[in-house]
Amino acid sequence: MAHGASVLVATQSAMAADVLAELLDRVPGPTPVLFGGGERATELATKLADGLGQPHDEQALARWEQRRRELDDLAAAVATDLADVAARQRWSSVRLTAELHRARAPHLFDADPATALRLVAEAHQLVAESHDPDDGWWAGRRRRNALDDLRRLVGAPDDVAPADLEAAIAAADVRLRAGRADDRELHVADARWVALVEAEEAMRRARGQQTADEVRQRVDRDALRGVGALAAALRAGRSRRKAHLERVDLRATIRALPLWIGTLGEIEALLPATAGAFDLVILDEASMIDQPSASAALLRAKRAVIIGDPRQLRFVSFLADAAVERAIHANDAEPIADRLDVRRASAFDLAAGVSPVTFLDEHFRSVPHLIGFSAERFYEGRLQVATRHPANDDAIAIEVVRLGGERQGGVNRVEVDEAVAQVQRLLEETSGSIGVISPHRPQVDALRDAIADAVGRDVWSTGRLRVATVHGFQGSECDAMVASFGISGDGGRSRRFLEDPNLFNVLITRARKRMVVLASVEDVPLGPLADYLRWAERPPHPLPDLGPADAWTAQLGSLVADQGLEVQLGYRVGTWVVDLVVGDGPAALAVATRVHPDGPHRHVQRHLALHRGGWHQAEGFPSSEPGAAARLALELAAEHRELAVRPPR
Repeated sequence: MAHGASVLVATQSAMAADVLAELLDRVPGPTPVLFGGGERATELATKLADGLGQPHDEQALARWEQRRRELDDLAAAVATDLADVAARQRWSSVRLTAELHRARAPHLFDADPATALRLVAEAHQLVAESHDPDDGWWAGRRRRNALDDLRRLVGAPDDVAPADLEAAIAAADVRLRAGRADDRELHVADARWVALVEAEEAMRRARGQQTADEVRQRVDRDALRGVGALAAALRAGRSRRKAHLERVDLRATIRALPLWIGTLGEIEALLPATAGAFDLVILDEASMIDQPSASAALLRAKRAVIIGDPRQLRFVSFLADAAVERAIHANDAEPIADRLDVRRASAFDLAAGVSPVTFLDEHFRSVPHLIGFSAERFYEGRLQVATRHPANDDAIAIEVVRLGGERQGGVNRVEVDEAVAQVQRLLEETSGSIGVISPHRPQVDALRDAIADAVGRDVWSTGRLRVATVHGFQGSECDAMVASFGISGDGGRSRRFLEDPNLFNVLITRARKRMVVLASVEDVPLGPLADYLRWAERPPHPLPDLGPADAWTAQLGSLVADQGLEVQLGYRVGTWVVDLVVGDGPAALAVATRVHPDGPHRHVQRHLALHRGGWHQAEGFPSSEPGAAARLALELAAEHRELAVRPPR
């Protein structure tokens, strides 16, 4: 949208559309059109009737550019700072050949630091000119002149080879940066990180506001007419909405409202069938979508992004193979018949077979104990758990309640009663969202009725509490979940249904922080259920640390441990590695003891990722000062203890 494109997000369920709309509400930008109905559609109709909200903001573009410059300047300052620290780490080896380099470029080593920095910058420019890739006589002359100028600039003897000259310049650069790093103060670095985080957030908000204002400026008379027709359609009842929307000039309306969210059923039933109306269509939970249903959204797309998980719930098709064969023959589609097994191949399967696939390997929802079984069983250990933290690493997050209930008429009443008790307990103990899930529809109906009677309609109406089947929870999550398996004895057919790998994977991965499992089974035969119950009832096994990255990190960690604090070296968080973790619990401190080996840019990315994950962070870079490691260990220990007594953020 920031580049002027329009986007349609298509989902399988209305709840998934609501979840996406709620997430987008947290981010400034153009108003999303949730056109299928419900409370959000009513709110949108009110906004549209008010004339698309705010008037043109003449300062939006200037404000965004200013925030972007501020962020770029801060990022450059942090990168320079980190490059200096990295140079100090390299200088310990480079200094062994310093006198040799001094003889080759004396002006860079004998001048005062300010002059030497200027000379090094000019030398780098001349080195670049001496490597001019152009051919021809003039290019060769420019290269020779640049090399001559370079020798004079740095005071190099005539017999020094160009490669040795460049090595001397690089050594001088490292020496100067290392000297600058020696003067660096820890609190200055901390202030820069705080400023960088704040600047990034300010730039993001300004960019969203500028994009929204840019969209408002595209509104012309046709777009206003379309917006008015859309507002009337949203206020109309469902039976009249389609007739209203058919009169909407979709392309003109999209200029004013470039972001739309709806279910596939609503897209097919309500949106005018305008081919390529949207620049981009995003198909969400595509493993649950069959190809005919996906066509409703793809018809309206110029490009598409298909998102899905083949290890979660799949669609159910009621088409007959004979009917598919007849359709292929009737449309002369035999050349692509291998792609049209619409009974078995989802929209995701089809896309994955013809397009590059990106595997999203970081998990951001559940604490380690909750996601660990699924990561090992269904994803072959490919998931990187970005929620890891010493506060949750070894925490038991799954509680198994063994019951002796029997399933009668599709309902296990003992589990229903226990679920009511668990929900009441969770309502008292937590302030987050609570979900109750079961694979069986009759069990869900009984759970919903009993819980609604027990907690009262006031609690139910807040949206904090939700009861649904596994299919109803696909794509959703809650802070705490109560899972009622709804089987008894050996389970029979109901157990086989429960142990479907795709269904079971979804069932056990909806909770963010806590899971209560109600199981009316004892000696469970081998299979996913038995393995999961064993997993749930044993303490978590945190990933082993990678160990210290270098001698400095090992020394600093040992000195911190001498202060009586827990220390971890090479702690893995998602795709990142924390050099040193000081302490445990929520006050654990992630300490960078070296610049990221892939450079300052990756170092900044890691810092921001850990910040978003709620980590407290500090720096403990090497220093040549006597007693620096001991002093830094004391400072880190004191900082951890101070964090431990602060209220949680």
